[in-house]
Amino acid sequence: MPIYEYACQGCGKRFSLLQSIHVGPGETSCPECNSLNLNKVPSSFSSTSTSEPWSGGSQEMAAAPSSGGSGCCGGGCGCM
Repeated sequence: MPIYEYACQGCGKRFSLLQSIHVGPGETSCPECNSLNLNKVPSSFSSTSTSEPWSGGSQEMAAAPSSGGSGCCGGGCGCM
């Protein structure tokens, strides 16, 4: 599920919520004043890159070294 950022038009509070992409307008309320008058705030995203740039038009990236195990934090996703 993605994290959405909102700005309340009633009290000005900015907040983030982890919620389904199927939540529609008017289904989220401000945790401060319970207003439904919210605007989604564009947020930045995080990405990682390898030290090696894309090579000669090929769209393959070098595989991250595995530290063993499987799943997230097992070396496959690059997090530590």
